[in-house]
Amino acid sequence: MRMPTLDDHRRARAIDLAAQIYALHEAGRSYHEQMQALSNVTGQSVSSADVDGAFGCMSAEDWAQDLLLLSVSVPSDLRDEELVEMVGHICAVDTPEWLQQWMLRCVERATGCDEVSDIIYYPRDVFGDSAHDELTPAEIVAEAKKRRRRVLVTPPPDFKGVRGRRTRR
Repeated sequence: MRMPTLDDHRRARAIDLAAQIYALHEAGRSYHEQMQALSNVTGQSVSSADVDGAFGCMSAEDWAQDLLLLSVSVPSDLRDEELVEMVGHICAVDTPEWLQQWMLRCVERATGCDEVSDIIYYPRDVFGDSAHDELTPAEIVAEAKKRRRRVLVTPPPDFKGVRGRRTRR
């Protein structure tokens, strides 16, 4: 499986800033300067809402690395075997949260399916029954490929003959 690469210096700085933000957030103190610095280091616009969403849901370390990975392009040439391996890790929850998020973005991009996380975590909502609760990683990838995002393009209206046409009264 291909692993994303992060600059060690940027990663250490982002983790340190995220930890500072979490500590200040928990203490009810201002963290605007640290949030701006984290935005600069990660290349992401980090807001107070982002801090609220991450705090309590993931560690500062995972959050910082996830923010960094948002700037890393995901591979566009993943093979099915790699996708199945990634989904297997996501389902087994045997990797850090930041890596799971990156793998999920990879699978979404490779399959073109925006519902991958729902297929993995909420199959009853997707399929409407419990028959799909125990899908294998290969079945999840196959299902995601069947549910590719479809872009519908409506052609412009045909105005031939409309110009200059006068209506009689």
